[in-house]
Amino acid sequence: ILTAFLAGFTTLNVAKAGFRSRCYRYEEFIEFCFGKIGFYFCLGSILLNGFGGMIARVVLMGDMLRPIHQTFLPSISRSLGVVTISCLIAYPLSLLRNMESLAISSFVSFIANLFIVALLVHEMLVNGYVEEMAEKSEKIGNSPFLAFGTICFLFSNQEFAFEIFASSGTLNEGLWKLITVLSTIISCSVCVLFSVSGSFAFGSSLKTDVLDNFSDHHFYANIARLLCCVIVLTGYPLDLYISRYALSRLFGYDNQETTTQLHFIYTTLLFITSLFIGAFLDNLGFVQGIVGSAGGVLIGFVIPSACILKSNKILDGKMFINTFDWFYVVAVISGILAFINCGVIMVKVLQGEDRDDFV
Repeated sequence: ILTAFLAGFTTLNVAKAGFRSRCYRYEEFIEFCFGKIGFYFCLGSILLNGFGGMIARVVLMGDMLRPIHQTFLPSISRSLGVVTISCLIAYPLSLLRNMESLAISSFVSFIANLFIVALLVHEMLVNGYVEEMAEKSEKIGNSPFLAFGTICFLFSNQEFAFEIFASSGTLNEGLWKLITVLSTIISCSVCVLFSVSGSFAFGSSLKTDVLDNFSDHHFYANIARLLCCVIVLTGYPLDLYISRYALSRLFGYDNQETTTQLHFIYTTLLFITSLFIGAFLDNLGFVQGIVGSAGGVLIGFVIPSACILKSNKILDGKMFINTFDWFYVVAVISGILAFINCGVIMVKVLQGEDRDDFV
């Protein structure tokens, strides 16, 4: 809940602060506050978070397809199934040049999310504990900051704030506030509802991925798994879009100014590398925790909070112009601690410790 509140608060205000500074893109606002170093650091963080999101979606699709293809297509490997479906659906969608072209697929993803929530909450609250569970299990472990990073991975999309704010109708701050508050409340409510329902149904046996609590042959759980694949396939192009945008900007191009050849090269390069990495990983929690701690906390908390305070200093002569500005200090400190913790964990993993001990 705290993470959702901080994410909603920074999302609500970062675009407003940017437009107040006459900056109409996320990275331009960072450049206004911290110069070229901030500009490239911001784009690097966006690329890391977006590319990590692409990998996480591929891993998630593999997890969701596992019980289905083991039942109906046991001769096909998990990796081959993921690669085939991604090439047939996710790649063509990823070749679209702008976000408006993804409006229909985003709406389909939203509807699929609603069905999953309704289906699983009903199953957990009505049927209670399920005796036969899937074999796969992930441990929560003892790293609260990695858990914070995992949640940041889900809530950190502040790089989209400027485009959405600009499209909300003549920069209407009232409408922007309504959109931000409602989306934050809905997202947070769904997360809490899932947590409470899962705890009620499975007690101490609750696993990090709620679908791992259901049998591989559970009819409604398999429907939910298929819907998760739909969400992955329709959401993957959005992560690739923002990754391609950051990559283009790093090389000095505006996303819409790149040639068709460069557009194709960037898209194919990002698609192949993320697919190659994600198709052979099976620990979603570790991927989400590391990416969220390394990229999500930066673009969602540290960078926007620091920029809002710095823009206040530039425009008004002082960092704190109202009481709520102190929340940005909390966001920066929390993000820095999560980022440091991510580095410590990566060092331990490289030294040979089991990554499953951290998630």
